[in-house]
Amino acid sequence: MSAHKADVTVAVETVPSRLVDLPAASRYLGGVSTWTIRQWIADGLLPVFKPPSMRQTDAHGVPTREPMRKILIDVRDLDALVEKWKMRNI
Repeated sequence: MSAHKADVTVAVETVPSRLVDLPAASRYLGGVSTWTIRQWIADGLLPVFKPPSMRQTDAHGVPTREPMRKILIDVRDLDALVEKWKMRNI
């Protein structure tokens, strides 16, 4: 009796990312400069998601819970800016 493995194709579902980095936010907004997005963040116009980093530790090896350096942006906040700044009449 010979054992044959059947070829199985598994469908992989892609999950849309709710949090995006600066380059992805730039693409999402149609090519707005990442420096413009950084300025919106600095001006308080766009909030960022910065979870605590578990890698940074104090002198005793205890996690400091400092925020990650990587900037992540919620696409819902990007959508809100688009809606807020959308012009009806030009």
